Amino acid sequence: MPMLNKLHLYLLYLTLFFLQAYLIRFNIGPYPSNLQEVFIILLSFTFLFSKPKKILNLKKNWIILSILALSIISSLVVQIFNTLELIRYWKFIIFGSALAFIFFETLTSNKDREKGLLIMTFGAITFGLFSVIYNITGHNVTFDYRLIGPMNSAVSLAYYIAPVLIFSFIKYINTFNKNKITNKYFYTTLTLIVLLIATKSMGSIGGVFLVFLIFLFKKFGKSLVNSKFKKTVLILSLIIVSTIIFYSKILPTLNTTYSSLDERGEIWTTSQYLLKDKQNFLLGIGLGQYQYHYEKTVVKAINNNPLNFQVPSPHNTLLLFWFNYGLIGFVFIIYILYLTVIKLIRKKEFDIQTISLLILLYFFIHGIIDSPFFKNDMFFLLILFLELSFYSTNKISKNSTGIIIPNEN
Repeated sequence: MPMLNKLHLYLLYLTLFFLQAYLIRFNIGPYPSNLQEVFIILLSFTFLFSKPKKILNLKKNWIILSILALSIISSLVVQIFNTLELIRYWKFIIFGSALAFIFFETLTSNKDREKGLLIMTFGAITFGLFSVIYNITGHNVTFDYRLIGPMNSAVSLAYYIAPVLIFSFIKYINTFNKNKITNKYFYTTLTLIVLLIATKSMGSIGGVFLVFLIFLFKKFGKSLVNSKFKKTVLILSLIIVSTIIFYSKILPTLNTTYSSLDERGEIWTTSQYLLKDKQNFLLGIGLGQYQYHYEKTVVKAINNNPLNFQVPSPHNTLLLFWFNYGLIGFVFIIYILYLTVIKLIRKKEFDIQTISLLILLYFFIHGIIDSPFFKNDMFFLLILFLELSFYSTNKISKNSTGIIIPNEN
């Protein structure tokens, strides 16, 4: 049994390091699969045999159960036009939930969970450096030379880098006075910042920068404002990031009709048009069905041919949950946002739960102009940081207002 436990732990570490293994695709007979799914299936077997009683903890896990329940209801009550996309979404949900649950139940202490996130960090750096080599050697090069690697878009790579960058930055600041020269978090943070900038994903860069500011103000408070040097650095950083975003996103929108914000305007107009239908408003349009409905509706919605007919998501996280799960899904994600903000305000210490809450906040900030979930097999990230943010939710209580919220550790 100790050998099986060790095998299970090493397999979990391997899976966390090679999260992007879903890019290695192949068929198992007629079934299209990828290396990440194989890892998770093997991991599930070792988990069940080495820790069989822990599977019972799933019934206390309100995050995973809520998403599974919403997905089942949506699949049963909403007409499905694109079955392949429905299957694809279900694969994201099942494999992502399984890996997050196994992570949470295997790595039970904060120290072990931080080690798991550090392994993910090294994995992201390794994949980022591989992506640099991949693009420099002439593979999958974009017209604007964004770092994309073997991904289908730069934002997908940025979305993979951003959460571990936030983790690494906060850990570096929290250990700043210890081993300044040999602090591993300094090097991981610096490398990840360079990689994120190379993606030129303004949603990720702006979102991460705002989370950095929120963390710094929460940690240092008045001392940050009263220090002329720190205040100058922050103001200069804000000006630089704002200028980059303005010239790369806002100005092209003002001067042309072909910018990414112009395209998003068409997407949001079409989304508003779709929600005018009472059934869509109440029940959504079904898991993975946005592309189908967008193609059918966009010309009517904007009274013109769109810049792009291939739009798999509404480019907004709140709308994504609304279209996938209906009004109840929209209420669910608003509730998650509420819990995130409330817990961040109340938290005093900067433990792994606070770091996870800040990462969730980044998801919501970036999610204003994009919908990073359900784009690839990284749905695991949403479930994982929901789990880590609300990991005391096995003990539900009511606060003074009567609203049910997770207990603090």
